[in-house]
Amino acid sequence: MMAYLWVDASVVLRFLTGDPPEMAAKALELMSRAEKGDVGLRVSHLVVAEIVWVLASFYKYAKNQIAETLISFLGADGIYAENPALLIQALQDMAEKTSTS
Repeated sequence: MMAYLWVDASVVLRFLTGDPPEMAAKALELMSRAEKGDVGLRVSHLVVAEIVWVLASFYKYAKNQIAETLISFLGADGIYAENPALLIQALQDMAEKTSTS
């Protein structure tokens, strides 16, 4: 039986940004385990919201870059988000609103 772990924003941010490298390496190892099916990683709506905020405010990612990155992440093997269709739609709406304003 596969174990499921809730991940917080810091783990996902380390994986996505590679910053800082030593913590990013540990996050990559966990993501690799999830991709292989050794563990399932659960992601809440609040964690996704926090990731969006940090990528935009601290890392200065554009909204469309955030949307593309997180949609890809949420669709990865071993990632189990709460209501992924709703999250993906919200990310797409964010990217579209930004590109048209």
